[in-house]
Amino acid sequence: MLIISSWRRAEAQTNILTDSEIKAGWQLLFDGKTFTGWRGAKTDTIPTNGWKIENGELLTIPRDKRPVKVNEDIITTTQYSNFEFQFDFKMAKDLNQSTNSGIKYFVQTGTSLGLEYQIIEELKEVKYPGELADLYELFSAKNKKVNPMGSWNQGKILVQGRHVEHWLNGIMVLEFERGGKAFLEQKSKSKFKGIKDFGEFPQGHILLQDHGGGVSFRNLKIRVLN
Repeated sequence: MLIISSWRRAEAQTNILTDSEIKAGWQLLFDGKTFTGWRGAKTDTIPTNGWKIENGELLTIPRDKRPVKVNEDIITTTQYSNFEFQFDFKMAKDLNQSTNSGIKYFVQTGTSLGLEYQIIEELKEVKYPGELADLYELFSAKNKKVNPMGSWNQGKILVQGRHVEHWLNGIMVLEFERGGKAFLEQKSKSKFKGIKDFGEFPQGHILLQDHGGGVSFRNLKIRVLN
């Protein structure tokens, strides 16, 4: 019942914080109208070739509708260390290509590199951690309940020191320790094995990945934790 109630409030109050959320320290990262608080991952401006705002949603534009067919990630202007980040996302169901995006965190300035909460349609043939809510390339999510393509899902990333959790639709589906034994073992077998301190930086930007379009975001909000 708690999950359903929370979901109905989100539907009724898109991109708005309640009084109790404000008192609890939550901040909006998207007001539904502007790109305030965001910029390009490798530029000081918003790459509008790949992004637009429509009906209170932050959209990745499908690649075949872009004047320039390149990927353009965006990041928060602020960096974060310990935080709880909540977001709604919707994957389009009418594209002629796979829907692929993600939310990265601890991204370093001038790069698009970071730990990634994967956002992708459930393809089922993926042989490595690269499905929805996985920590891309490193750990797989479990016990997922995914809403149909074209419907909204709710995600959450919780970081407290080295401890990290991925949530999907009110269920914790993954937890790990940054820099822990299991983390380092998985890193050594991944494409990130040669990157010093990958995933262990003390702070970084949050990044919305543009990987060809087809994903919408709303209700992006964050609470900084001590």
